[in-house]
Amino acid sequence: MDVTEKEAFKLGFLKRCAEEQLTGEALNARVKAASSFIKSALELPSMADSWNALGNVAYTPLMLATVGGGLAGHLAGKLTEPDVDEEDLKARELAAAYKAYAARAKTNKKLRLYRPER
Repeated sequence: MDVTEKEAFKLGFLKRCAEEQLTGEALNARVKAASSFIKSALELPSMADSWNALGNVAYTPLMLATVGGGLAGHLAGKLTEPDVDEEDLKARELAAAYKAYAARAKTNKKLRLYRPER
């Protein structure tokens, strides 16, 4: 005997409730929660309804062009982005930090050696 999808769902649901040892009120509450979830999921508007809600279907090419243009721009940006070697970038930042420390040390030395004229 073949079981339909609906029957398989019901059997799986009841098996899960049995595994959790639900009885009486807890089982009724679970069934009510599941049925209200299924009803709300079925009442959601479909994609076709949302396209029709926009009004005229003539706007569809404009919307597709906008989305497609955004995706194409993002892809072009990713393709033209330069490849950055992480180790090279770390070495450059370290060299820049050492240069800044050296400049600060030279300035501090000049300040220590400065003697105003009398």
